[in-house]
Amino acid sequence: MSKYFRIRGIEEDEIFRNLFIDYYPSLISFALYYVGDKTIAEDLVQEVFVKLWETRERWSAVGDFSAYVYQMVRFKCFAFLRSLLQYLIFLQFL
Repeated sequence: MSKYFRIRGIEEDEIFRNLFIDYYPSLISFALYYVGDKTIAEDLVQEVFVKLWETRERWSAVGDFSAYVYQMVRFKCFAFLRSLLQYLIFLQFL
């Protein structure tokens, strides 16, 4: 369990802010490895953080938050690459 969930009396938005500060730079690098473009990597990581905020009530059920958030980014990158490939295939048939 992440250190963030053991702290009592801290507001959710403060916990989220700390998570963002701690994880954002490394998640950008991680996404950049998959997508090869910094702007796209930043957009994908931002989308993951939005999803994290929307599902914050489930954080306490996550055993390894770091693995969880990295997996979310990886799956988001794969989804982006899959849609890009579909788009490129579509363009070939025009």
